[in-house]
Amino acid sequence: MRSTVVGSYPVELKEASGFKDKLLKSVGAYDPFKDSIKQAVFSQLDAGVDIISDGQVRGDMVSSFSKFIPGFKIEDGNTFIVPKIRNPTGEISVKDLLYAKSLIKQYYKGSIPEGKGIKGIVTGPSTI
Repeated sequence: MRSTVVGSYPVELKEASGFKDKLLKSVGAYDPFKDSIKQAVFSQLDAGVDIISDGQVRGDMVSSFSKFIPGFKIEDGNTFIVPKIRNPTGEISVKDLLYAKSLIKQYYKGSIPEGKGIKGIVTGPSTI
């Protein structure tokens, strides 16, 4: 039987520290969540989890999706529909998933072993 995970890791932002990070930040390309994703992925792999996630480290399970979907408004930590939900204008969590997949390859030094993999975490419509 394969093992997997449910839930989110804590949200932890990493401040830009070295020259490269500060340069990336100056052009809007620095991602303060990358370290948290790496930590989440490696801790799941170290624990022997077969189907891991990216750790969903960007925030709570509702706003991390609803802030990218037109028709949602987030105010004081609450999410409201205003006036109608429309299709997202872009990908929501694909970059994190692809980064996590690259970390699995890095962890196993090249290729992902059979039986190991990654899944995307998507909040269901009734939760939102």
